Amino acid sequence: MQMLNVAHNPIFAEHGLPYFKSMDKVYGIKPGADQYACMIDLLGRSGKMHEAKELLNEMVVEPDLDRDEQQSAHFMSEDRSHPRTNEIYSKVDEVLILIKEAGYFPDRNFALHDINEEGKELRLAYHSEKLAVAFGLLVVPQAAPIHIYKNLCVCGD
Repeated sequence: MQMLNVAHNPIFAEHGLPYFKSMDKVYGIKPGADQYACMIDLLGRSGKMHEAKELLNEMVVEPDLDRDEQQSAHFMSEDRSHPRTNEIYSKVDEVLILIKEAGYFPDRNFALHDINEEGKELRLAYHSEKLAVAFGLLVVPQAAPIHIYKNLCVCGD
């Protein structure tokens, strides 16, 4: 298995745009600023700049560029640039112990690096999605929802 990387691949934009448009037309869900941002990013990275500009001009919501620092963070795999890195990594380790006790086993097929099995498991442990969830567990009130947005590639693990 491989991670899907939509950067510079127009087929993802061609398939994604109908789903985006169906939100309103089929399901009656008005896309918000986040959905527009993801779709515009997808179109732009697929080389469809004209379509991205058209969608930007069609937006019926105001772009939300001023996000509260406590409400959003942008993580990359094995990212150590956040001021709370030590807390985030400790939380990932804590959660990994709990989910392994519940039966989770890392799918090493998603570790694309040519390294030993233990190294693959460590790389999977600190993927961007897991870092984002750990950060959310640290800053979001207990029982409140945590929203993780990922628009390029998502690890199957």
